Amino acid sequence: DKHGVINTEDVLCSVCGSGEATEEDNDVLLCDFRGCNRAYHMKCHIPVITEPPHEDEDWFCGTCTAYCACLEVVNDHFG
Repeated sequence: DKHGVINTEDVLCSVCGSGEATEEDNDVLLCDFRGCNRAYHMKCHIPVITEPPHEDEDWFCGTCTAYCACLEVVNDHFG
């Protein structure tokens, strides 16, 4: 919402479209990359996430991880 509060009912997996964690060890994770807004079940994400991140750690989805890796390569090449 306008105050930055996320309503858990509005969080849906970007792959299957469900917000329910129907299986054990299948939480829905939110990407922490600024502006991403993607969420994934641990088992829907590619690669599958076997361990949830610690609460004090940022987690980036595969798309954002690849984006950051590309930026790193470009920055290394062009300085």
